[in-house]
Amino acid sequence: MDEASIAQLLFALRVAREIATLEGPVFDIVVYRVEQAIEEIRDEALRQGIVVEIEYAPTRMQ
Repeated sequence: MDEASIAQLLFALRVAREIATLEGPVFDIVVYRVEQAIEEIRDEALRQGIVVEIEYAPTRMQ
């Protein structure tokens, strides 16, 4: 994976996590799996020498 692909994938996963979080507790497993995927992508990027910043901003429930 190149740096652009990693950035795009991380963005898509963050959006997916946000949507799943807004859906409520029924989607907790989805949120968990998306967070695992984000960690895997981050680890792969680091193996390739690409430094990525993962800022975690929990969603505020309205």
